[in-house]
Amino acid sequence: MKRLVREGNFPKPRQLSGRRVVWLVREIQDWAEARPISDLSPPANTNRRI
Repeated sequence: MKRLVREGNFPKPRQLSGRRVVWLVREIQDWAEARPISDLSPPANTNRRI
């Protein structure tokens, strides 16, 4: 995740205290919604049906 943040491909964390960082839920949700939808089927070992 550090690489994604550093490259600008993931929301930046917020400094909460000296050693704690947090992300805003809405920023993560917006990031996830903007990701492309895959056309790939789930792997066979997931027992998921399409």
